[in-house]
Amino acid sequence: LREMRVAQQIEAKFSKDKILEMYLNQIDLGNRAYGVEVAAQRYFGKSSGELNFAESATLAAIPKAPSTYNPRRNPARSIQRRNLVLGLLQDQGDLTEEEAERWKAYPLQLSTRSDFSGVADYFVEYVRQQMQARFGDQLYRDGLRIYTTLDLDMQVAAERALETQLSTIEAGGPRYGKWNHPTYAQYLDRKDDAAEGPSQSPYLQGLAVTLEAKTGYILAMVGGRDFVDSKFNRATQALRQPGSSFKPIVFAAALEQGHTLSELVVDEPFSLDIPGQATWTPQNYDLKFGGQMSLRRALYDSRNIPTIKLGQLVGEQTVIDEARRFGISTNVRAVPSIHIGSADVVPLEMIASFTAFANTGTRTAPQAILRVEDR
Repeated sequence: LREMRVAQQIEAKFSKDKILEMYLNQIDLGNRAYGVEVAAQRYFGKSSGELNFAESATLAAIPKAPSTYNPRRNPARSIQRRNLVLGLLQDQGDLTEEEAERWKAYPLQLSTRSDFSGVADYFVEYVRQQMQARFGDQLYRDGLRIYTTLDLDMQVAAERALETQLSTIEAGGPRYGKWNHPTYAQYLDRKDDAAEGPSQSPYLQGLAVTLEAKTGYILAMVGGRDFVDSKFNRATQALRQPGSSFKPIVFAAALEQGHTLSELVVDEPFSLDIPGQATWTPQNYDLKFGGQMSLRRALYDSRNIPTIKLGQLVGEQTVIDEARRFGISTNVRAVPSIHIGSADVVPLEMIASFTAFANTGTRTAPQAILRVEDR
């Protein structure tokens, strides 16, 4: 209701052209570019008055979802929506069919100037939260210079790789099967621009973290698909089941107890009676059994049954204690299924735990900040 009243006041005071001018000078066009002039300079290296039809249509396509249709971050989506805009111009008689087709074929030629605005939003917020806890309001008052571990080229590659993979899964096909849920593109098409995003993401999400094992430096962090739509960082705030990536911790606990990788274990049908619950009969991922094998082979082939047997042999509390040494801080309950990764963990902690293997026993803690300087 307040917005309706403000709209009436604006209409009473300004002409339509003036309202459009003010809007175009303030609209969010991605990459932290506000206004068409800034966006023209940032994306194309020229003034807005020098843009051609294809370039203008590229900017006009962005406001619906600035992160999604950012031509630097998602060039394919940007071109697709740009061509939709050009088609609408043809429908309205502003372009002939020949002109529209010519501009649709125009290549996306972005400025070669390095511009990483809008990249690594989840990482930036992760750093901001740490700095806020350390320095409080001083963070915003004192002109601090914060040097981070991020590798920008690796970050851009991680963001593109994650989006490519999630889009591939949503597209279905023989490898992943039919996707029966809303896709990210469908969600954006239905989303009301003026409304805030839902509390839970209705489309497929993911995360990616690249950690330098020797130092613990976070080189890339992607906490979700669209920071503007969902600021929940799935790398640092989510609790997820690690599945088979937890198994090496079970084997490490066994090795510390004196077991060897040459010991034999039998991969065969197996059941456990759990007090107060139904009998648990776990399976291997391929629903087959491999018979007698060494622990080395069981780990190499990621067999569930041998891992559970080994975990039961060393003891659930021993495995939990080992997980603590690997940096897992979440509550891991002493139940048999923890050996195959049923306990919820923070993804960043799980990723960091593997630095112990890369460093022959020395775990490094994730680091995002190299140093902070004041004036």
